[in-house]
Amino acid sequence: MGPKPSASSRRAIRENLEARIEERKNVGWQYHTELRLEGRLPLVAGRLFRVIGERGWFKFYEARTSPEGIVELDCFGPCSKDGSPSKSGGQFRCFVADRVKSVAREVVPLRVKEGV
Repeated sequence: MGPKPSASSRRAIRENLEARIEERKNVGWQYHTELRLEGRLPLVAGRLFRVIGERGWFKFYEARTSPEGIVELDCFGPCSKDGSPSKSGGQFRCFVADRVKSVAREVVPLRVKEGV
C-alpha cells in the first residue's frame, strides 16, 4: 500500500470527479441515491445485495442511468453478510442492475471518511 495522499491531492481528485459527473449530467446521465428493482426491496445507501456470477455481498452506494437507459450500480465489496470486507479485501465495483440476484433486508451504515 502506498503513502497516504496529501490533502491537496485528495482535493484535486474530488474536484476532477465532480467535473466528470457534471459533464455526464450535461450529456444526459442521471444519478440516483435510491433504486427500485422490480420484485425486490429498494436499494438504498448501505443495503447489501448479491450479484449473479460473483461471490459475497456488495454494499450499495449509488446508481446512475446512461442516456441509453442502462442502469449501473456503484458498490463496495465483496463483503460478509454483516457488511465487513471479506478476507480477500473489498474494493469499489460497478455492476449493471440486471445482474442483481437478491437484496438483503438489513441496511449497513456506510463508513465514508470526511474530506475524502
